Amino acid sequence: MKSGKRVFHDLYEHHWANDTLSPLSLGRYEKLANKMVAEDETVYSALLGQGSSLSLTNQVILVLATNKNLIVRRQTGDIRSKDLIIPYARFKSLTLLRDSHNYHRYYAKLRYRTHRFGKIRVLKFEILDPTSAFHFEEFVEQKSAKNNH
Repeated sequence: MKSGKRVFHDLYEHHWANDTLSPLSLGRYEKLANKMVAEDETVYSALLGQGSSLSLTNQVILVLATNKNLIVRRQTGDIRSKDLIIPYARFKSLTLLRDSHNYHRYYAKLRYRTHRFGKIRVLKFEILDPTSAFHFEEFVEQKSAKNNH
């Protein structure tokens, strides 16, 4: 499994840009990316987010787009959830929304089909860097179009 530093090195090699977050705030995402991606996979884009600001717990969300899958990892405090691996064939859509009350906030809705019963699930979270979100959306739409046709 790749280290967090190698994951972010892959991202920067593939022209992923982060305009909003400082290197200090990227540190927690680098730690979260540790041992998240297999050695044979290449990371092309990432979506950095957090749970709702109205929530009592601070949830950190990292979505990585590799050459094979989308990988989602969530962490609340010290508790890390099991990785959610979404093949591009089960990916449905990604919608980027702007908050109507606060124009500096963006949200993402990631829709995918579950493996067991084929239900549609939605993962909604606040995006921390809109620039990287547009790069992520473009890459994922291209990749899912190739796999679904």
